[in-house]
Amino acid sequence: MYYLMNSSTADLAAENLNDKPLINQFNRISELSEDNKTVVSKLKNAFLFQQEMKQKLVQ
Repeated sequence: MYYLMNSSTADLAAENLNDKPLINQFNRISELSEDNKTVVSKLKNAFLFQQEMKQKLVQ
């Protein structure tokens, strides 16, 4: 509840993520235009899907 009243999404992310370069990237992405955010999201999703498929093939 404290988060909802006194913190930002960036504060919550910083608390839960220890990967400072990743946090920095997310902050930079948040400043992009909506079109560019969509491109980044599609690239991220494609990469994650590829990794999931690789893991399933190994099993």
